[in-house]
Amino acid sequence: MNKIINPKNHKNLYFAIGFTLVFILYISFVWVPLSSCFSIDIGIKSLGLANYNIEMVQGFFQARDQAQLFCYSQFLKFWDVIFAVVNTAMFGSWIVYFFKNKRLLLAPTVLGMIADWSENFVELLMLETYLNSGVISETL
Repeated sequence: MNKIINPKNHKNLYFAIGFTLVFILYISFVWVPLSSCFSIDIGIKSLGLANYNIEMVQGFFQARDQAQLFCYSQFLKFWDVIFAVVNTAMFGSWIVYFFKNKRLLLAPTVLGMIADWSENFVELLMLETYLNSGVISETL
């Protein structure tokens, strides 16, 4: 019973709820609206953390004009990076709330953020290669 009334426990709950609200607001009012500038009605909407091959990436880039590709690069550089931070903060705060002394469980969440950033970097390299040569090299 003492753990439930513990003020520190309440603080962690408030952080978790707060980061969840920030996450929902960010998705609703920033991330989704800003991703519409490179969205098309047919084909792949985003490369994301999906299983894709070189033909899929080439098709994704070819289906978009220069302005959409520029928008996609800006989205990857800024807004998707912020998304990873907000997502990590939200999941991390819930992990801290539910698993009080098991902070090692935060590692997968942080590693997921790093994986997302790494994927963005690789996608930006592929996009730069495509814009410079019109094709994507199989060996970046």
